Parts: sequence; C-alpha cells; structure tokens
Amino acid sequence: MTKQVELKATPFAETVWEKLSRIDVSEHTDNLPKTGKRPEISYLAWHKAWKLLKRTFPGSTYSHRPDLWHPDDTVEVEVDVVISDGTSNTQFTNAKLGVMDNWFNPIVNPTSRQINDARQRALVKAL
Repeated sequence: MTKQVELKATPFAETVWEKLSRIDVSEHTDNLPKTGKRPEISYLAWHKAWKLLKRTFPGSTYSHRPDLWHPDDTVEVEVDVVISDGTSNTQFTNAKLGVMDNWFNPIVNPTSRQINDARQRALVKAL
C-alpha cells in the first residue's frame, strides 16, 4: 500500500496564481489574418507577456535549456521561469514546445530563426 502525499501550494505560489490569473490579456493580444499558409491566429507576443509579468513580479527571470534534437531532425525547446517579487519568494515554472510551422506541424531541420521563435512561444506558454 502506497502512502499518498498531499501537495499544498506555498502561500507565494497562491499569490502568483491569484495575481496572474486575473490579468486580462485581451487588450495585449495581436491578430494575424488567415492566409493560404496559416489559419487566423490571435497571440500574446512574448515581450508583452514578459512586461505583464515583470510589472507584477519584478524579480522574475527566465532561461532557455539546450535544444533537444530528435532523430527525425525535429527540435524541442524548453524554458525555465523563476517568478519572484524581488525578495526570497520564488515560484518555478517550465514549458516545452516543439518547433512548428504556421499549421502547427513539426519543422524538420529548423533554422535559427524558427528555433528562436519557438523559444519565445515556450516562454509565453510557461508564463
């Protein structure tokens, strides 16, 4: 018989959730119209997402992990985010994302630009 451990959020993690989940990002999103190469897309640009986080938690930082190249020459990126209010309070979050085209298909042998775009999308996903 295994003992179940109840995980409880720290008070700071609860504060992070309460503050960030209440931010209405609709006024910060951009839209790209549908074309023959992609569907219509509404998105939150990474620099806007980062600005919203830093306004609320100014001590926050992020870093990208090394890219993971798969045997089929597709790539997965990963980002770590440490949310901090500038004191010893921190909350860690992380996100992975494949390098994809405009139709969300994996890209074989992506360029540095495509990899960088995926890194910034992963940052928004983590936030």
